[in-house]
Amino acid sequence: MIRQLTALTLVFAMFSTGCAMKRVERPVLDYYGKGKAPLETAPFKGDYVLYQIPKAGGYVTMFRGPLEPPAKVGFQTATDGSLDAIAGDQNVPLQPGFYSWRATPAENQYDGSRTAQGAGTTVIVILGVAIVVAGVVGLALAL
Repeated sequence: MIRQLTALTLVFAMFSTGCAMKRVERPVLDYYGKGKAPLETAPFKGDYVLYQIPKAGGYVTMFRGPLEPPAKVGFQTATDGSLDAIAGDQNVPLQPGFYSWRATPAENQYDGSRTAQGAGTTVIVILGVAIVVAGVVGLALAL
């Protein structure tokens, strides 16, 4: 009974605290000049940067600023065919080309996917140990 209570306490503690996002720049959206221009809700609070990707390589910064959900981030094509980058309530006119939105999360934000992975791993380990212990106890009782 004590072991079960300890295991449940550990799992509850992991779910209640969660994991923080790593503060590394990560891709959000790309637009390669073809198809529908993607526009989404900002996935997290942080510093968002729009880069133009020239054909010769390298990145050229077109916009940098803070955003947080439910602000929109992405691209929008006007009826005249011109392209705008969207960052919350700001529009940045763009020339045809390749663009990439990237963002660095603000500090101490909850990361649901990392928490779920950690909790899942813990549950699998606890179940594995419980199965092994049950097998050993069962074998000992059979002898």
